[in-house]
Amino acid sequence: MKFAVYGALAGGDPTKSMARDVSANLQTALDNLEPPRLVKISNDTLGGDPAKNSLKHFAAIVTVDGVDVPFACQENQTIDFG
Repeated sequence: MKFAVYGALAGGDPTKSMARDVSANLQTALDNLEPPRLVKISNDTLGGDPAKNSLKHFAAIVTVDGVDVPFACQENQTIDFG
């Protein structure tokens, strides 16, 4: 895994980022799964709510079979990491 970030822009304002690096949380979730590696992107999975009362977004670059693959979604969606 290269990185994973989860959060929101408070009120949609790009100067008010309320996001955090969740790489370790995602890696832990992935390490505990056999294929298919389905992960629900949520406050519970990623270690808390970085932006209360805001719709969060997730983005990551994960190495799958030796290739860096981008992943992105909104809060409470599920991603198949392969």
